Amino acid sequence: MVPASRWLSESRVRDGHQARYEILCNASLHRDGNGNILVVFATVHDISKRVHAQKNLAEQHARELKRLAGLERSQRLTVGRELTVIELTKQTRQLKKHDPGGGGER
Repeated sequence: MVPASRWLSESRVRDGHQARYEILCNASLHRDGNGNILVVFATVHDISKRVHAQKNLAEQHARELKRLAGLERSQRLTVGRELTVIELTKQTRQLKKHDPGGGGER
């Protein structure tokens, strides 16, 4: 017997009521030594739940990436503000060193 030819495909189909199904078709064709078809094995699996779960996962991933981008922006703003406060504190200390009287008019 010659090694089998294999075929694998995912498709979207509708039944008589217009319901949609995602299916996985798997088929193999077995031939004899002369190339004549001996047997065909085929299976069809409903993978609608898997496809739906993959779609939901991709949507959730997109939402999480958007949320992460917002958190990163917030962190940059917060860190930037904190660095500004630190720099202003240093400048205030320097000014106090040079003006021990408190900087008021006399």
